[in-house]
Amino acid sequence: LDEAGAHFQIALQIRPDDAKTHDNQATLLVYLGRLNEAERSYRQALQLAGFVESQAAKRSAAVATSPEKVVVAPSQPRAFTNPA
Repeated sequence: LDEAGAHFQIALQIRPDDAKTHDNQATLLVYLGRLNEAERSYRQALQLAGFVESQAAKRSAAVATSPEKVVVAPSQPRAFTNPA
């Protein structure tokens, strides 16, 4: 996972305006429990992509409103919910 994080950093240095990379990085950060950083990445993805009703928007809202309730499925890093 550390290697994946390093690859995201390199990719964002090359293309800092790539919304999908910010979204994917945020998913990794949630999996690692780094929710504040994940929220920033999701918000950056939203700003770059210019959309509101997306998976990233829903994830960012979940992380921002109730980070203690975000559940990560370790076998599926992209599968998490806010079971509020």
